Order: sequence, then C-alpha cells, then structure tokens
Amino acid sequence: MKAGKKRIEAFTLIELLVVIAIIVILASMLLPALNNAREVAKKISCLNNLKQISMATVLYADGYNGNLPVPYYRGTNGDKAFDTFLRNVSPTEKGISVPGKMPVATFHCPKDTIPRTTIGHMLPRSYSMNRAYGAKWGAPRGRGMGNLPANIQTYIYGVAYENFSSGIYWTLKLSDFEDPSGTIVYSEQHRAMDTANANRIGSEAKCMIDGPTQIVDTDVPLPHSNASNYAFGDGHAATFRPYQTTGKWTSYTGTLSAPLGMWTRAKGD
Repeated sequence: MKAGKKRIEAFTLIELLVVIAIIVILASMLLPALNNAREVAKKISCLNNLKQISMATVLYADGYNGNLPVPYYRGTNGDKAFDTFLRNVSPTEKGISVPGKMPVATFHCPKDTIPRTTIGHMLPRSYSMNRAYGAKWGAPRGRGMGNLPANIQTYIYGVAYENFSSGIYWTLKLSDFEDPSGTIVYSEQHRAMDTANANRIGSEAKCMIDGPTQIVDTDVPLPHSNASNYAFGDGHAATFRPYQTTGKWTSYTGTLSAPLGMWTRAKGD
C-alpha cells in the first residue's frame, strides 16, 4: 500500500496581498522615524564636533596667555586659519598637548553637503568664528592690534576680528567674556559661494561669520530642522533657531542681519 503524500498548503493570492499590504504599512510608519533618527544623529555629531573645537580652544588659550586663536594669520612661516591652530594643540594625552591629532573631519558637519571645489588640501569646513555685526571696532579696551587704536571700544560685538587689507585684527581672552555661556564663539557656516571664497579648511574665506543670515547660502535650508548649532564661551554647544540668538525681540534691539544677544559678549542684551 502506497503511503499518502502530504498536502502542501500554499498562500492564496488574497493572503499574499494582505501580507504585502501589512509590510508596506509598517514600512511607511517606520521610515519617517528612521529618517528622523538619522537627522538627530547628524545633529549630535555636529554638536560633538563643536564641543571638541571648544576644548581645543581652551587648550590653545592655556598656552597663549588666555587668548583665543585669531581667525586667520598671515606670517613669515605661512598663513594659518583658526582650525590650523586648534588642530595643532589637541587633544591631550596625560595632560601633554599632542600636535596634529585633531582630524580635519572635526571641522565638518555631516549635514554640510553644499558642494565645494577643493584647492589642494583645502577640504570643506562647516564652522566659523563669531565676529558679529560691526566687530571691526569691538576690540577690548587696551588691546587693539594693527591699525586699531589701543584705547577704543565702541561696541562689544563678536569674539575676534581679522582684516589683512585694513591691518585691523584682534582676539579675546577667556577672561573678557561677561557672559561665557551666552556668547557664541563658533557658528556653523555651510557656504560654498565661489571656489575662491568657500568655507574650507585652512582658508581665510569664511573663517568669520557676522550673524545667522550667513549660516547657509541663499535659499538653502538651515542644517538641523530649521536650526543650527553653536559653541559658546564656556565650552558647551547647543542648537538654536536664528531668532533665538539675536537678542531681546520684545524691544527689537537685535535683528538677523545685525544681531545682538548671543552674538555679543555683553550680558542681558
């Protein structure tokens, strides 16, 4: 007697379509969450970059009488941007500064995808020092450099300034901050512009920023859900929308193109 064959049950077409529909629905629910998680991870990576840059700034200041690095320096041993100075003083191993250990990737936000044409070793840079609106005359009293009179302090904008053609340049000491936790030192600036004027590692171009209107090129959205990241004088980094950084909006004292608030080193403006 022949043994009976087992009957193999198969999915009906309707059952298969139901399974596919369920998979599609689950995917549509999960993909936005995954995309959001990816964006949050990029924002956190950018904040970590700024915290490392802040740490390097403190290390630099410790070795240079409390002074922040200048945005850009033209010297007999070659021209250097602030990122060049900072990469040469961080991080530390057993309390000793180890040159050249900070990778250039630290100065690049993963959300900064604006194309640039690199020149030699000049890779994209996403961060700039805060010179703020009107910082040309913002040097602390008694420490003007170049053509800037030593006793002038008309404004309190920014943390540094450099203009080689005018011969005016200055930088703050850590002790100059009236409000370290409320003063921007570094801001994102994802700008391509043209090849010679793009924000790139080691470049003078875009090594400073005047305010939130310069963070991205025209018609390019802000990098982190209509906000951007900043590093402050006390070493912390945080995310803000542009209007949150510009000062007391109730009295209209600061604007996006002429900001006060976090863009100055005064307290309470």
